[in-house]
Amino acid sequence: MSSIPVITTGSWAENIRDVHGDIGRAWLENLPATITICAEKWSLQIHPPFPALNYNYVTPAVTENGTPVVLKAGVPHQEFTSEVEALTVFSGKGMTKLLQADLENGVMLIERLQPGTFLSDLSNDEEITHRAISVMQKLHMPAPAKHTFTGVSSWADRAFSKTPTTRLPHHLVDLARTLFRELAAPQNESTLIHGDFHPQNILSSQRDAWLAIDPKGIVGDRLYDAAVFICQPPRQPTDLDQKHFLARRIDQIAERLRVDHLLITKWCLAHSGLSGCWSAESHGERWKPALARAAVLESLLKR
Repeated sequence: MSSIPVITTGSWAENIRDVHGDIGRAWLENLPATITICAEKWSLQIHPPFPALNYNYVTPAVTENGTPVVLKAGVPHQEFTSEVEALTVFSGKGMTKLLQADLENGVMLIERLQPGTFLSDLSNDEEITHRAISVMQKLHMPAPAKHTFTGVSSWADRAFSKTPTTRLPHHLVDLARTLFRELAAPQNESTLIHGDFHPQNILSSQRDAWLAIDPKGIVGDRLYDAAVFICQPPRQPTDLDQKHFLARRIDQIAERLRVDHLLITKWCLAHSGLSGCWSAESHGERWKPALARAAVLESLLKR
């Protein structure tokens, strides 16, 4: 097993300390030992981590029989546990497979999708949307009778209750909150969805063309995942302005799922308001793009 130093500095480590405080600092200090223990336990050769780490330490590895895998480590907490539980329930359907998990230390071993191209790297957005819908239709399934998944409605209630509304457009936040009350009823949240379903969480795979990674593990309406996808800005150049870009994605998904485009638009506006509230809570002025998108979506309600 090669001795690869574990990177515990940089912006991703700052994120860990900002979010988790002293617990995060202690976890970072122990991370090299944790990685070493898991590598020995699961017979792994560890490689340098993927670039652009965010809130988890994610690194490619190889098993003793030469199988490429991914080791993902994060501070043990509810979101990490929910991801492991979701991966277990999805069981590789529309999703990367969970191979091993150490919940106490916050480490999981997952299938490495190859060639692993991001769906967002495709040049044609209509093809991106088509592929995303195919993945979404595979992975949505009834949640187990007994589970610990959080509902989308709970996400919304918590975010809107903590929002510093003095800096945000009141009518858009209020409209998003109202739409969540209309669309997301806790008693109807029986479907396990991804929760962060955007094109950079969908990778090319030899096993099944395109598969998702990094599920949040939440229950809610499948159209919440559709809204997250629609609202993700394109990474490739487009001749369309934001309004027409959003409208095209909405119409394409509405036709494919046989759902009214107005209903999808409402979900998109609700999600944009929620995203703005999250950003206002943690990231200063980064709420502005989400609320600007919400204003565009408000105009699409009148189509």
